[in-house]
Amino acid sequence: MKRTALLLSLLLALALLPGCGTQQELTQNTAAPYSLTQDQGELLELLGLSDQAGLVTFSGPEEATVLSIDTYQLRDGQWEPTGGGQLSREAAGQPWEGLAVLQSREDYSIGLRVRTEGIASYTTGPAEPDSDPLGWTLQFLEEETPITLGEPVPVALFLYSGDGSLRTHPLADFADPAAFDGEDLALVQAVTLTFTA
Repeated sequence: MKRTALLLSLLLALALLPGCGTQQELTQNTAAPYSLTQDQGELLELLGLSDQAGLVTFSGPEEATVLSIDTYQLRDGQWEPTGGGQLSREAAGQPWEGLAVLQSREDYSIGLRVRTEGIASYTTGPAEPDSDPLGWTLQFLEEETPITLGEPVPVALFLYSGDGSLRTHPLADFADPAAFDGEDLALVQAVTLTFTA
């Protein structure tokens, strides 16, 4: 676990160093995938994290004073919170900008690291799939998405199949848990960002 936290910290540090990351212009009140340089992508692959981790950059509402990073597990057709954390700031008035690293772990826990005015780290407890997963897909935010104060923005969806067959789901399916009915999914997890005043 310490190794994984160290690797996530290294990835976050590389994204923040001048000259090591791409300077992304992000529209205010949006979240978007963080664009890695070729070197960063190759390092992620070398560390064995390219298919386990996603990076999301955000520019939240000026009036926001709390950022919640929440994780969920789909149980009996409903999303149940499984962990996450909150960051707060005293003064609103400027867009709330930052970077989040999301990682699916071998024990089905989720690692989260967020850099805004400082760096915060959270890890959920291990999850127990309904059956042994025979296939999986991890979906991270792929396009710029609007942020609305008080509304969760899904940034990751992790699907583990009990029978080896999978279909991908748009992150918007977070709003409709019934979209996952009828599939033999051993485990479904989601990560959201929510800005509140």
